[in-house]
Amino acid sequence: MLVDINSITIKSDKHLSNLFVNAKFSNLSVNCNILKGNFFSDSFHYFPITDNNETFSSLFTRDVNNTSHFYSQKFFDNFKDNKNSLKKFTELYVLGSNSGNNYYSNLLQFLPRIFFNKKTNLKLAIHRNSSNKYRNFIGSILKSLNVEFTFVFLDDDFYNFLDSEFPQFLTTNDSIKILKCYYLN
Repeated sequence: MLVDINSITIKSDKHLSNLFVNAKFSNLSVNCNILKGNFFSDSFHYFPITDNNETFSSLFTRDVNNTSHFYSQKFFDNFKDNKNSLKKFTELYVLGSNSGNNYYSNLLQFLPRIFFNKKTNLKLAIHRNSSNKYRNFIGSILKSLNVEFTFVFLDDDFYNFLDSEFPQFLTTNDSIKILKCYYLN
């Protein structure tokens, strides 16, 4: 079965804490934990699962997203049987986007995580259903940050990400702070 690891355990366990880097948003006291390495995730919940079947619901659950089905025996059996045949991606920054292209979900739950990227050349994973308007918006932000990028499009599926980065979901309040700071500067 999958094991849900809380933030306190992540901090106290060296193996687990080594899976993450912590990034801070410039002038604000907003931090983001970024899962680095190998993991599995779908393109709807964007809920990473490590090779050791660990999950981190305190970091990777969106405000209105229910992830309880990930902890069922049925899910685990299916996951275990199929994880070796999942499509693989390497060296991605999994920003994600709402599979239904919901503007507010993209703006508040996904977009602010782009500001925690530290690379100057980026392969960025988003859902294929994201609008050109959203893609252009991401592009203008990355251009203003002097980041070269390419999009990698995800469909409605589960994937195996290798040597990749996955920023945690932020609270709505922190997302709004970040967006205000970016627009007002």
